[in-house]
Amino acid sequence: TDDYIVTHNTGLIGNIAVHSSMLDNVIAIFSVEMSESGIVERILSQLGKINLDKTREIGLTARDIDGYEIALHELRKRKIYIYDSPQINTAKMSMMLRGLTRKEGKVNMCVLDYLQLVGKNTSTKMNWAERKNREQEVSDISKGLKAISKKYPLLAIAQLNRNVDHRDDKRPQLADLRESGSLEADADTVWFLYRHEFYSKLLTDKGKAELIIAKRRNGRIGTVNLTWVEDYTEFRNYTPRIDNF
Repeated sequence: TDDYIVTHNTGLIGNIAVHSSMLDNVIAIFSVEMSESGIVERILSQLGKINLDKTREIGLTARDIDGYEIALHELRKRKIYIYDSPQINTAKMSMMLRGLTRKEGKVNMCVLDYLQLVGKNTSTKMNWAERKNREQEVSDISKGLKAISKKYPLLAIAQLNRNVDHRDDKRPQLADLRESGSLEADADTVWFLYRHEFYSKLLTDKGKAELIIAKRRNGRIGTVNLTWVEDYTEFRNYTPRIDNF
């Protein structure tokens, strides 16, 4: 397959990784930002339908503990490999994926969180020359990920710039991809997530989400409605019923 998908939402990618790990699929998650324990915590919340905040603040009820036991049992059956090294780069990703392929015989999907943290860290305050160098660096990273996607379907999270903050319509656009136009050019597919409740206090907006397919090399673009369940950091098929949460 030849799939290089870029998006900006960690929750969506986590959902896809969890669902894709069914049916004996092998999933590799490369996380530069979040620790392995943090990723596992989110996965268990989704699998066990446990409020993520309860595990950190209020504590678990007997029902939650039962849910965790079920989720742990389910997670042990799945082939999800997590690499949380802060020093990851595309060469190391390729090496680790080759090793995982030798071990499992296949890798069905790899996930990167997130693209702009791969390679050398860069200060947020840069002069013109440094910005040009950074754009070239991100372009090189994107091309390296594109090469990986020739062998392994790849989902990469990318940061957005702040242009959306200055628009009336807050829905992300391709031009909002941060630091390099190469992301738009290299990616086979670009997804954006938009939740109006982030900008609105209306109860009627609660749980509504839009998956914006801004680019798709071999298919249609458009918008798909989703339901956002904050308790489990989970996106589901759209339902208008708030009481389903």
